[in-house]
Amino acid sequence: MLPESVRKSPETPCVQLALFPEPDQKWADAKLAERWDKLLALRQAVQVVLEAARRDKMIGSSLEAAVRLEIVGDQNHEFYKTYEADLPALFIVSQVELVRVTQSPEHGPIGVLKAKGNKCERCWNYRPAVGTFPEHPTLCDRCIKAIR
Repeated sequence: MLPESVRKSPETPCVQLALFPEPDQKWADAKLAERWDKLLALRQAVQVVLEAARRDKMIGSSLEAAVRLEIVGDQNHEFYKTYEADLPALFIVSQVELVRVTQSPEHGPIGVLKAKGNKCERCWNYRPAVGTFPEHPTLCDRCIKAIR
């Protein structure tokens, strides 16, 4: 059932003209927002470097890239290490390598290389495991798990 504010009324003749409800502050999570701000700031920095690599014809699609992140400090490294499995999806690249360094600022240079391996025909990511499965030679290890 639709909330009272969304139901058809003289002020709101149809649901497409209704206003969105105000968010309930009980769902606000400052720590989650802070984590996402940090991840999205890094994503923006990575996108700038990827665009330069694309412009220089090093890569075509961002999925052809492997990103090498030099992370400064143990605390920062541990933070990004927590999300390491999700970083390729966040950056829209095939691979991400985290390297701990001792310089400042928060993260050092961001490197872009050609991704290792071949292109999986199902997910389009470049992975070293493509071609190692005789029953599905064009799929990567993740896609093999998904179809089994």
